[in-house]
Amino acid sequence: MDKAINSIKKYVRAANYLTVTQIYLQNNYLLQKPLTAKDIKPKLFGHWGTCPGINFVYGNANYLVKKHKQSAIFVLGPGHGMPGLQANLFLEGTLEKYYPQATLDEKGIGYISKMFAWPYGFSSHCSPETPGLILEGGELGYSLASSYGAVMDNPDLLAVCLIGDGEAETGAIAAGWHLNKLIDPAHNGAVLPILHVNGYKISGPTIFSRMTDEELTALFTGYGYEPFIVQGDNLYEDMYKTMEECYQKIAAIQKKARNGDNTFQPRFPMIIMKSLKGWTTLDEVKGQKIEGTILAHQVVMPGVRGDEQ
Repeated sequence: MDKAINSIKKYVRAANYLTVTQIYLQNNYLLQKPLTAKDIKPKLFGHWGTCPGINFVYGNANYLVKKHKQSAIFVLGPGHGMPGLQANLFLEGTLEKYYPQATLDEKGIGYISKMFAWPYGFSSHCSPETPGLILEGGELGYSLASSYGAVMDNPDLLAVCLIGDGEAETGAIAAGWHLNKLIDPAHNGAVLPILHVNGYKISGPTIFSRMTDEELTALFTGYGYEPFIVQGDNLYEDMYKTMEECYQKIAAIQKKARNGDNTFQPRFPMIIMKSLKGWTTLDEVKGQKIEGTILAHQVVMPGVRGDEQ
């Protein structure tokens, strides 16, 4: 287990780094010489705050589906976390299939970094040019409905659906939680919802971040799920164990239903993952708290090009 967790940690660190290079850098991508203002893009775009969570979930989900050779789809609710998603598409080699310049080397890192949110390059949000994308990434709220739709009459598919806690305040997501009642585990695939509670949306604290663990557990139990909360100092270890436990619970439900037992009401698992907004960024800048606050939502230090400090 330790070897697997260390591999996931390294993967997420790489994805986080590539997320940062896309937002900020137009050259000197591996920092092989001292950073200067000329290395920074003249105009900075992108949302950092949700990206560490995207990279963390993507790394854990990738490990799970490879370990079990599971047919899976990843549905990303916070489509504004495009630099995080693109970092993962780059690392796994998907991006290079469609963009030959996105090679897994320094040159490829330079290509995806400079061309992110750049004229004739990659969009700052998920867009139709993103390999594998079904829906555009500017609007929030459709991830859960899309996930449940994908597994209908698709018994071998697992849809891992990452939902932001700001996104979760939309009416579409609020209604979407109840789609679990339409899933027949004998004939349909399964959805594993992962609610990412990082505390803030663009305009302030989120509703779910103001609820206690007991309230969240009661809410999602009432919705018909078996909720698991992942939080604290051992996020990697806890997420690794929780993802595996959820996978086994889904497999057990499907096996029971497909063996002809139609007398039970399935209670599928879901995960409530808590981490800091902009997890791993600077703790504070010039006396202002950054990590874990609304200031980590979009570009951290937007005026950095003109500030030598």
